[in-house]
Amino acid sequence: MSSSNASPASGNAGGPSSAESGPSARTSEWAAARSNIERFDGYLNDLRKYGFGLVTTLLTVTGYLSASPATSLPYATKLAVGGAILVLVVALAFLDGQYRALQRGATIRARVLEKSLNLDLTGSMAHYARLGRFRISYPLVYEMTAAAVFVVGVGVLWGGGFYELVWLAVFGVAVVLVAVFGDEAPAGTFDWSVDAKIVARGRPVRVTFTCLEELQDGPWLWAGGRIQGIDSDYSYPLPWRRMRTHFLYDMSWVWPTDGPAVREGLYRLVGLWYPPPDNEERPVPSHLPAAGATRAARRHEDDRYARLSADDAPSPSAPPGAVPPHVYTLTVQVVAPGSP
Repeated sequence: MSSSNASPASGNAGGPSSAESGPSARTSEWAAARSNIERFDGYLNDLRKYGFGLVTTLLTVTGYLSASPATSLPYATKLAVGGAILVLVVALAFLDGQYRALQRGATIRARVLEKSLNLDLTGSMAHYARLGRFRISYPLVYEMTAAAVFVVGVGVLWGGGFYELVWLAVFGVAVVLVAVFGDEAPAGTFDWSVDAKIVARGRPVRVTFTCLEELQDGPWLWAGGRIQGIDSDYSYPLPWRRMRTHFLYDMSWVWPTDGPAVREGLYRLVGLWYPPPDNEERPVPSHLPAAGATRAARRHEDDRYARLSADDAPSPSAPPGAVPPHVYTLTVQVVAPGSP
């Protein structure tokens, strides 16, 4: 989760270093992700338990002081107290949203890792949560809390005239802020990752592109990219491939680092993806980018396309003015063989 980027879409790209690679590193990372999920569960539980308890206590005290003739407060003071309680509700919604966004990132990463480790703990928990209809709109929970504060405030400020109008405006601002802060932060729809961020020259690097949620715009999208040397002119293309938009559906490429042009240093993975024009399921040869200036080169490209499978075809060229492709970058360091 993303997060997402996801994007923006940004993803949670990650991978072990050359010191620890393979299933062992992924298992360790998965255990850390699960630990973070549980840790944020504890944070959220404490935040909601003590936060809502505090709001309830403040409302009770405010109602008592306002109802007692001996402790009757001026309207301005009552308005200030009610406003302070609404500020507290907004702050709770903001912290709740931040914790849930971080927890979602750990959850998405755990599910991506579980796919490669042949595990499904996080996925099963999410599945049964959906079956049990446990999905809660947390902004609505905090908006209902703000509404409870508003109702108490109306009773406390009843007959205050101008103060009642100000209280209504304060409540409206609080509801808007709760809706903004309490909602889930946008997460990455896709995840770009490599199996090693620090790799010895000569060891191939696997680049994986994962869809992190079901997309409703169409059944396919195109993904590709390029490995670029940061301190050199090296460039290695990742061929465009067509990808299904199912949750946790992925594809991968292998970048060989044993070529003579690959030297020790930093390289940038530039990942690109975009939906095909009109969401077509298979491009026709006329949509292919020209392989060169000559007709013979174009015929060669069309013939090569005819021999490719449906899931490993070159992408159609995006028409002028179309939505530009999404871009994600990730850095990989190539070191000398035998380096620690």
